[in-house]
Amino acid sequence: CVPVAGHGFRRGGYKCQCRSNYYLPNTTRQYYNGTVLELAYSHKRATRTFRCEPCPAGCEECSASLMCTVRYDNLSRVVPVCVEAACVVLSLIFGFVVFKIRKCKVIAASLWTMLEMLLLGGVVIYCTIFLRYLEPTVLLCMVEPWFRELGFTLFYGVILLKLYRCLVDYRTRKAHRYVIRDRDLLKYLAGLVVFITGYLAAWSALTAHLATEGHSPLALGRTTEGLAFTVCKSVWWEYVTESGELLFILFGLYLSWHLNKAAGNSGECSELSERRALASALVLELITSTVLYIGRHLVWLRAHPDHVFLAYFARTHLTITLSVLMILTPKLWCALSGGGRDLPRRTYSSTEAVQDPPRFCDALTNGDLEASDINLSQMDPEEIRTELRRVYTQLEILRTKTMRKDNPHISKRRGGRKATHRKFSLQSFHRHHQRPLLHSLEGCEGDISKTPEESVCSIEGPSVLSVYNDGPSDMGTPSILQRSYKL
Repeated sequence: CVPVAGHGFRRGGYKCQCRSNYYLPNTTRQYYNGTVLELAYSHKRATRTFRCEPCPAGCEECSASLMCTVRYDNLSRVVPVCVEAACVVLSLIFGFVVFKIRKCKVIAASLWTMLEMLLLGGVVIYCTIFLRYLEPTVLLCMVEPWFRELGFTLFYGVILLKLYRCLVDYRTRKAHRYVIRDRDLLKYLAGLVVFITGYLAAWSALTAHLATEGHSPLALGRTTEGLAFTVCKSVWWEYVTESGELLFILFGLYLSWHLNKAAGNSGECSELSERRALASALVLELITSTVLYIGRHLVWLRAHPDHVFLAYFARTHLTITLSVLMILTPKLWCALSGGGRDLPRRTYSSTEAVQDPPRFCDALTNGDLEASDINLSQMDPEEIRTELRRVYTQLEILRTKTMRKDNPHISKRRGGRKATHRKFSLQSFHRHHQRPLLHSLEGCEGDISKTPEESVCSIEGPSVLSVYNDGPSDMGTPSILQRSYKL
């Protein structure tokens, strides 16, 4: 308490102010008048109401209208940012390595273009940590969701499409093989990106419109110690976005579950157990994001910004980093250690395989050389591989010819796909024109009223009226070859 000038030594001629590191809880008053204190003392009132509140720890000057702001811990923020930058660099290196060895069997079988999109999505999600390092502003609150959602779509969209492709391969129930090409998967992924881009554009336009009308996307939060900080406001659209992410992950786990049932004990997308790695990545994202979203909405305006930053940093590495390591590390190790050789650049046609036989085969045929006289240890390994490749080519040609001879209903299109224009059934036409068709169609023997899967002249297979001359059919699995529907 200090004296007031002009009041002399009269009672109440002083005022009581708060000491340093204290403040008055009433915003309309700067001090307590001595007259009021004397009056309260004379009437035996409780003097507890004339108290000053302490400032939060680490704050020297504060008031009821202006609270102390949070001081960020630079060490707890700079170190995660450096780790994030190192992960971005490693992802770019992985992308370059995958592109260089894209013709390796291990990488080519896993669709190297999709692996590149997977790494690109991881890099985009890593960039969200760089944005969270900065103090929130209106622009950052609008830009950060773009990086998160686009990266999420690229990364987990690739995982979901790879599971879908494996499921289609295992669930083929007819003699026709349904092939999903690499460019088809890229089209599906581009469709997902376009959809999420339209959603984010609509949200950004609405947020910008509300900001111009005075509805700021920023909110003021206070820690348990009373320190104030600025944070992006949690709005209703985030509940929709987070629910959409979790539903997308659940759909991927649904595909993985069906793939596990269809594949059985031998259900592997590749020899590196890629399917299990993809499912594990989805499980990690589901658990980590669910815990983070629940905790975020419970303590969003009370948690320290440094703790929130570390939580998002941990989520990024528990999901993206571990998933990339589980999916790519076995493939790169197998490819770089020599386990997967490059795909052959040269293909052998049937005429070349017959007209250009191996040298030692000529000797065996002409009788100049006996089979027992061949010493494989003295032969050139490259020559042995060349001869084996020629033999495999001849066996493949013979197998394809035999298969088509016994299964005339199989399409001659590449991949065994049905023609897109054959959308109708010929069953009714057969019933009205059984006799004419028996005399006019060549090669259609047996009962005309067979089921579509057993009939040559049905939608399930090309009829003799439709001839395709675009190369042999690629029949990949033995289960398809063993299904013979002989007429």
